[in-house]
Amino acid sequence: MDFAEQEKPKMCSTGYVKAVDINLKREDGMRRWIKSMEWFARHWGCHQMPERSFSFRNYQFPLCARCTGIITGEIVSLFFSFFAPLSWKIILLLIPMAIDGFTQLRGWRTSTNLLRFITGLLGGYAIIAFLFWIIKFTIYSLLL
Repeated sequence: MDFAEQEKPKMCSTGYVKAVDINLKREDGMRRWIKSMEWFARHWGCHQMPERSFSFRNYQFPLCARCTGIITGEIVSLFFSFFAPLSWKIILLLIPMAIDGFTQLRGWRTSTNLLRFITGLLGGYAIIAFLFWIIKFTIYSLLL
């Protein structure tokens, strides 16, 4: 539909609202959403399967539930790794994610989005916390 073919401005309690503006905002939001989906698929490597992704108001998240959990866990870990005592044993938090992913891949069972998110959260936390532990251990070893 052309700009000239759009509806005439409609009257509301606050004054005139152009239907054109509303449609343009909606299309702009959709374009941004599609670009974010493409960016995450290209750079994050997420499969973005609709049945394995959360959605909000009929918009699918740009990442699946497990990748959403991983990013959330990494962000949480960035804050807590500075203050929490760390050990190499933190890497054991990757085991639930590995078991969940492997058993689902083999077709032995079907995982839920909540379980995918929780195991991703633990795995994301473990990845960053383990990297922080390596950095702290290396710096401590060099200084002593």
